[in-house]
Amino acid sequence: MTLPETAFATLADLLRGLCEDPLPDLAPDTLLADIPGLDSIRLLEAVALLEEAFEVEIDTAALDGLRRVADILAAVAKGRPQG
Repeated sequence: MTLPETAFATLADLLRGLCEDPLPDLAPDTLLADIPGLDSIRLLEAVALLEEAFEVEIDTAALDGLRRVADILAAVAKGRPQG
């Protein structure tokens, strides 16, 4: 798996664990607002867990632009290595 595929699979697993409602089939163009049970707190939890999983720091300014699943994946890809 490539990083985007791995990040997508990891994000989907995280969201399944964080959201109380069953998830629809996720795709990169899925709107975050359309994910049942995903609120701002759960989104921040998911971002923090992704940072940990991929050992990156996501710029907090990027969080304002998160609208779709692909936006989260792009933020992970642009993250600075932790250190």
